[in-house]
Amino acid sequence: MAVDIAVQVIKGPYPGTVAANDLDITETAGTVAGNSFKLTGREIMIARNTATGAAGTLTITSVADRKGRTADITSYSIGAGEMIAFNFGNREGWDSGGVVNVTPSATTIKIAVLRIPITP
Repeated sequence: MAVDIAVQVIKGPYPGTVAANDLDITETAGTVAGNSFKLTGREIMIARNTATGAAGTLTITSVADRKGRTADITSYSIGAGEMIAFNFGNREGWDSGGVVNVTPSATTIKIAVLRIPITP
């Protein structure tokens, strides 16, 4: 069963007062059974391999778009100490019942999902 990753709404561009820790990002340890998060189309996922000597992988499962195409990102290699980012755009091709499903190869893959706020 997929473990939910909490989506973090980032501050900006007119945040008002910014206190200590207001801009911090929390990472969630990946679960090899899979992770998921709610998708609005304003999310950027960051994944970091905290292992010191071995690469890890991350799979992002796609769904068919309006033309029936899929484009899973399968076993994307993240080197030891490296970080990646992915923008889910308008949700098409990634929204599986309102969520995105990602599967890391190890708990050393840490994941953060950032939501860009709608600005007035």
